[in-house]
Amino acid sequence: MLLILSPLPSLAQTKHQFWTEADVYAWLTRNLRLLGMVQTVRDQYNGELDLYAGGFVDVGLKPILRERLDQIDWDATPMDYLRLRFGVAYLTPVNLEGASHELRLIADLTPRFRTVENILVAVRNRTEFRFVDGEYSFRYRPRLWIERSWFDVAGMTVTPYIAVEAFYDSRMSAFTRQRSLIGSAVALTHWFAPELRLVYQRDWVGDGETLLAVDLVLA
Repeated sequence: MLLILSPLPSLAQTKHQFWTEADVYAWLTRNLRLLGMVQTVRDQYNGELDLYAGGFVDVGLKPILRERLDQIDWDATPMDYLRLRFGVAYLTPVNLEGASHELRLIADLTPRFRTVENILVAVRNRTEFRFVDGEYSFRYRPRLWIERSWFDVAGMTVTPYIAVEAFYDSRMSAFTRQRSLIGSAVALTHWFAPELRLVYQRDWVGDGETLLAVDLVLA
């Protein structure tokens, strides 16, 4: 997937990073949950450590069209078919004084489909309303996500996945970045499912910076 979407440059030309993330979910009903997350990443350009923190609300929407087509599993929840997410996030450098700070208002709409062999396909449509040091812009980030779960693997549920994402930046009036990832979540209990993923990112503007990151997610 990574090779098809964009040719990989030599490793000497690619920056390497290690990211960490912690996610906490709180289910209020079968169709409503809260998400709090904290992530540390390295700035791609200056190498400084950034802290990303956000809070979100997930709402499962009723799949009206699928009901009419009789293509719905009545044991599933609306969250399994169409999910609306909205929330706020803040990005700030940890050590670098005088650097940019960013506030993001975020809205996602994600239809989800089950295909052959119980493969899940999710098409996320995200819009970020960004305020970087008070200057407004927006970014559109469509993402295709494909996963498949295997149950009762040594008492665990293992879910490998691949994804590809594009970034449209209103400041450039163009798609400026592509990100691909491959990884897996391992559900050790019903409330703890850590993930490990490999992320490849390439900018389509400027010098065409590339990034290869290992991302550890505790969720």
